[in-house]
Amino acid sequence: MARGRSGRGGCAILLFLLFFGLPLLMLLVSPAIAAHVAAGGSPVQAPYLSEWLWASAGSVPVALVLVRWR
Repeated sequence: MARGRSGRGGCAILLFLLFFGLPLLMLLVSPAIAAHVAAGGSPVQAPYLSEWLWASAGSVPVALVLVRWR
C-alpha cells in the first residue's frame, strides 16, 4: 500500500532555511550591523568591525543577484 507524500518535506524545508536562509540573512544585513558597530563605538564589538565590513562588501553582489534572479 502506497503512503501519501503530504507529510514529507517539512523537516527538509526547516533544515534548508536553517543552513542557507539564516546565513544569507546575516550576509544581507551586514551593512546595518557594521554601521551599528561603527556608530556605537563599543570596545567589545570593535574587533569584529573588519569582518562585518568584508561581509558588507559581499552583500551588495548577493543582493543584486537575488533581485535580478526573479
